[in-house]
Amino acid sequence: MTKETIEKLKKITRENSTSVQYVNAQFELFEHYYYSLIDPKTAIEYLSNITQEDDEVKYGFFQSIIGNIYYQEEQLQNLKLAKSYWENALKINANFSGKERVKLSLSILYLLEKDIHAAITLLESVNNNIDYPKYFYDMVNSNLAFLYFKNGEKDKAVQKWIEFSTYYEKNNFEDKISFQLYVYTQLYLFSYENEEKYIHDLYKKNFLFDEFQLNDYVLDLFKDIFLSNFYFELSKIFCDIALIRDELLIDVSNSLWERKLAHYTNTEVINSLLSATNSHLRLNNIYNMNDPTEGIVINSYIGMKDENSDKTEAVLTSNIEYVPFIACFTFNHDSLNQFRLYGKTNNQEATGVSLVLSENFFGIDLGLTQSIRMTHKLDVTDIELINTKTLSQAVYRCIYIDPKTNYISIAKRNKSTFYREYRCGQQTKNLEDIEIEWIKYSNFINEKEKRVNELLNNLKDKIEQVLLNDKHDEILRLINLSLLPLKFLVKHIAFEDEQECRICYISSLKDKNIVMDFQKQWLFIDYPAPVKPNLKYIYVATGAKKFYPFIIKLMDGQSDKVKISDNPFRIN
Repeated sequence: MTKETIEKLKKITRENSTSVQYVNAQFELFEHYYYSLIDPKTAIEYLSNITQEDDEVKYGFFQSIIGNIYYQEEQLQNLKLAKSYWENALKINANFSGKERVKLSLSILYLLEKDIHAAITLLESVNNNIDYPKYFYDMVNSNLAFLYFKNGEKDKAVQKWIEFSTYYEKNNFEDKISFQLYVYTQLYLFSYENEEKYIHDLYKKNFLFDEFQLNDYVLDLFKDIFLSNFYFELSKIFCDIALIRDELLIDVSNSLWERKLAHYTNTEVINSLLSATNSHLRLNNIYNMNDPTEGIVINSYIGMKDENSDKTEAVLTSNIEYVPFIACFTFNHDSLNQFRLYGKTNNQEATGVSLVLSENFFGIDLGLTQSIRMTHKLDVTDIELINTKTLSQAVYRCIYIDPKTNYISIAKRNKSTFYREYRCGQQTKNLEDIEIEWIKYSNFINEKEKRVNELLNNLKDKIEQVLLNDKHDEILRLINLSLLPLKFLVKHIAFEDEQECRICYISSLKDKNIVMDFQKQWLFIDYPAPVKPNLKYIYVATGAKKFYPFIIKLMDGQSDKVKISDNPFRIN
């Protein structure tokens, strides 16, 4: 678009033109600023000029577009504003393009607000006669069944699951989204019909491998499971793994005691991360870690490792197609041990920094629900699921196992952090109150640890039973693939002091988001949430004091967020 054309469009007003001309001009300016200049903020201003009086139908459509932008654009993301614009779009009586899609997206936000009734009402109002792709209505009905179950309407939920399963099996259409929904539906029905406690537990926190939506990993796994002779047994194993992960999930947005997690790194990385507002943390390939037992510890515990069989070991280590990527965090924000181990400069201990991240850095657990967004072409006939590679991920605490004794513990805060938080922080409490808080937290952790032990034992029993029936390579492969989301959350007891938590994302090597440095032998994925806006504090290790003013500068002069560690350590 030429400058002359832009100026001509800007001169079109309500006073000197028709409503049609004015509305069209505002939309053309929106398109130019949004697509050509990549300026969504200015683009929104032009769409916002349109009122309901100008054109009721287009007003609804434009309001929905603004909602989409606030939902998906990283620099402007604001779920409250997205909700407001989507609700405005639905208030009008006219039918605009994409109206039914708005209902699906808005229902997700209602669910996040725990307003299940509002979400159900919205999805029940979806017009099934609009010419949308079949998978759109599959998504609506899948989410509606999920909400029915959450609302205690189990019969309605089961009916919808059966309807969808019957239709899918009859038509056998090849569609990735619909197959994903079919996988979940089969798990629902399996759980409900065979052991109802599974489905209650799976729905307890709206959780079932939420980060694997649209990921080839889970789809390929279940294609094989459905074809196996051990569908029932393997589905139980899959459900148990999901339940264990559910227990390990850290609800940072709602937790009283686990709201902040720290990431240790060196000064070179902090310079890179803070030099730009939108710099991102990396999820690194797990095979670059310094623990040689990564992904192996759990095999012996659950009976997967046959010490006398090289063939079995080969099967267990052959899953190179799917690669885990992780980022590591800890509850210990100012730990001398962590400073000595991580973030070293020129191999010098205690020369790094600790980045304390807010709860907003980590993803919200959407569970089984799925949302949609407009494509960047704004093709009103086209929709796409939100790809979780573009979303923040949930964070999980690690399990620590002693292979010799089978002793198990989970990552947690230590007592000293409570004293530091409440005696040295802003929330000053007396010693008695601190002790009460510690006892409450200890009880919380003990219950969770007990539950993890029980679930691991259940998983062990089920795997042992399957292997009694058949121990051929294919069954081992399927069990091992099912374990991928869990095995890299299990560490050797020797690392217990680290009290580690992880974001763990498993992806196919075909994933275009994977960045490769062949010379350094690095594979990594950029985590979507920017670091700088989500920093609560930065602790500077004793050996990195000289970088203190530079880090404050990188933090735009926010000296209150930069602290020098008072851990005693002699620097040579």
